[in-house]
Amino acid sequence: MTRYNRLLAAFLAAAMLAAAMSGCAPAQNGKDSVTPEPPTTETTSQSQPAPAATRGPCPDYEQAMANATGAGYPDSAWQSMGTDEATCLQNAYALAAALYHNDAAGAAAACGYTDLSYAEGKQTTVDDVFPFESLDGLVVNGFSFSGGTDEPLWLTISVAESGSTPLPVGETTYALEFGNGYYVTSGCVSAMIPQQNYRPQEEEALTYVRSFRNWVTTQPWGDANDLPPLTTAYYAASFAAMRGTETDNTGSWKASDLAVQVRDAFGTELYAFEDPYEAAFTQEGWGSIYDEETDTFSLAASPGDGNRNCRMIDFAEKASAGTWTLTMARGGNSLWMEPYQSVAYTLRQNEDGSWAILCADWAGGSKVTEYSMWGTLVRLPNGADLPESLPLRVDLGERVTWQQAADALGMEVSELQTLNPEVQPGEDGTFLAYDLLVDTDYTLPDSQQRVVLINTPWEDYQGSRLYYVPASLDEQASIVTAEAMDFLWHYNVRLGYAPAQPVENDKGAELYQAVDGARFTRYSELKAYLESVFTPELAAQYASGGYNTQYRCYIGYMAGENDELRFGGGERGTNPLVLAQLCTEPQTQPDGSLVFGLLGIESAEAAGAGAPPARAVWHTIRLVQTDDGWRVAEASLAV
Repeated sequence: MTRYNRLLAAFLAAAMLAAAMSGCAPAQNGKDSVTPEPPTTETTSQSQPAPAATRGPCPDYEQAMANATGAGYPDSAWQSMGTDEATCLQNAYALAAALYHNDAAGAAAACGYTDLSYAEGKQTTVDDVFPFESLDGLVVNGFSFSGGTDEPLWLTISVAESGSTPLPVGETTYALEFGNGYYVTSGCVSAMIPQQNYRPQEEEALTYVRSFRNWVTTQPWGDANDLPPLTTAYYAASFAAMRGTETDNTGSWKASDLAVQVRDAFGTELYAFEDPYEAAFTQEGWGSIYDEETDTFSLAASPGDGNRNCRMIDFAEKASAGTWTLTMARGGNSLWMEPYQSVAYTLRQNEDGSWAILCADWAGGSKVTEYSMWGTLVRLPNGADLPESLPLRVDLGERVTWQQAADALGMEVSELQTLNPEVQPGEDGTFLAYDLLVDTDYTLPDSQQRVVLINTPWEDYQGSRLYYVPASLDEQASIVTAEAMDFLWHYNVRLGYAPAQPVENDKGAELYQAVDGARFTRYSELKAYLESVFTPELAAQYASGGYNTQYRCYIGYMAGENDELRFGGGERGTNPLVLAQLCTEPQTQPDGSLVFGLLGIESAEAAGAGAPPARAVWHTIRLVQTDDGWRVAEASLAV
């Protein structure tokens, strides 16, 4: 189910190309009358294909642009885009000519691919895949341009052999769009949209959907009450601004006024705004936006951009329901080129012309898990640095004798007994080793960690799937560690994958079945996933759920009659004492496995984000190397 898009080599190659060539500036000082020379074919890095029988000579600039009247943008757009029409037209021609001549470096320059600094070291997804990194085997018979005034600049390209590119064989017409300096260098080609998928991005409803995606989530969702209150509040303020409603003179929103905006934005009342409380409106890195004492919201921040490489491909009315459906499609690569993943938003227009977003449904496309990674410094929820040291406690998770505990921890029995005088073994000499003190002054590891964000675009919104792992782990080890913690969340903290529906059974016990919108809906999907993350023994253990006659309930995961994914009920929740998590440096064991600790930094009592840390609790994670890469042999959560 999972795949990691390894693009680091692509970025390195792009950087090398950038050093050997100019950027996207127009030829000969950018004069409008310039006719660029076709790229030379004598010294390219790509092998030259044998000419096709119908392949004509590469048209020069004037020939190719004979039917083009502009670049597709009004005169008023050039200043904000930081470019001009001539630059866009020249880069459009440069791209087509580079494809004709199998000049990958020229194609990269025309599309500004050498300038993708925003993605370096963090984002490695399909949005960063340059479709013309290699032009091996591509045979272009010819190309021409048209349009450009009150319509896009159209590129019609005839392809005899696709080679290693996504260009289809035959004649295809694409609408070209150009960068404005935000994601793509101003004037460079930023998108190639097939004519059948092109739609002007002008509907007013699109403004509301884009803002929602910026602030809240790009994933599907069914009930607005499942959305995060914090970012939903920010969107509500954005919604109010779009409909012309302003805050009071202090820049703050009265809770009752913001609740009205929320109701109109989603077409329903949201629980979090009917009776707001401060804890609901906090999130790591954001802080609090709601003041319970004054009953007001303070909202001012930049949401980033949730619409990169995404565009509206359909907007249709459902008159019988009084709603509209707006479909957003993510592109298959950095130039869009084809729909890759789509989400359909159901909207209803309010009396003042604003648009309420009622829900968002998965509309089809690739179901490939993506991962983003970056370095971060772990801090306490209030922004303070972690202390240098804390008492260290360990949860062995089972009944053991003093000798077994000492052997597991590499300590002497007498030392362990001295640190834990309150522990009294039972008649069989064992005790439940869930909270053993092993060091009164343990030096915490480096707080610089790697963050792994798991992104499943087809899954109904479940909250942020973000995990900390040691910075020294390689990419594959980082991924399986994060996935192991994610599964344990769906095994120990909250059993099952949502959305789900109850299943009647002859035991009369609580039993559920995952339905569309869940990450996994088939038992075979979950089983294959577990085998890609855990050792065979552990994967089999986690996949072997069923009815427990002793406790008269269903536990774990099991298959339905037709491979449905079913699971029992149960939710233990999270540990309210945990303030932060960080990992120790992995240590290689004699058998070649890697062992490190996931430390839960806990307060002495649940006193909110400002509570001081009182202890660190160790949870062991062990990775073993297999023929298929790293697998998790032991793991537990710190929440």
